[in-house]
Amino acid sequence: SFDEYEGDWDRDKRHGVGSCFYRDGGFYSGEWEADARKGTGTMIFANGDTYLGQWSDDMREGEGTMWFAS
Repeated sequence: SFDEYEGDWDRDKRHGVGSCFYRDGGFYSGEWEADARKGTGTMIFANGDTYLGQWSDDMREGEGTMWFAS
């Protein structure tokens, strides 16, 4: 679940380009399709790890780069 989403909507679902601030402290900015992360986006996880790359069906998939906070 999420605290706040700013961006495009289609039929009450996140769709297009937008940013989401998650309750656990994570943040995602990028492309959405039917309420799932899909396309290119950046996710900053609550622990500080960062992923920049491709998403499909709300999961990291395809080319991308992961930086670890540690």
